[in-house]
Amino acid sequence: MELKIESLELADPAFQPIVERIAAAIQEANQVSTKRQELPRYMTKAQASEYIGCSFNTFQKFVRAGLPLITVDGIVRVDQKDVDDFLAQNKK
Repeated sequence: MELKIESLELADPAFQPIVERIAAAIQEANQVSTKRQELPRYMTKAQASEYIGCSFNTFQKFVRAGLPLITVDGIVRVDQKDVDDFLAQNKK
């Protein structure tokens, strides 16, 4: 299946809410991408809660629900890949 659009004019006021939603979604995706690139792959729990976009207490619930932690000599880290996998596994 192929979609070709030679020209698309969305100047009609009826399209304005659609254009605004698309622009907001693009901006939010860009912010999330930037934030994720700024955080290290192996994060502290506080960084991981920021990465997910939840409170620290909610993050602790995720850990109790099975989100794996890396602990070496008392230092705890969370792998971004483990966070992504955990969220994908719990997606409904």
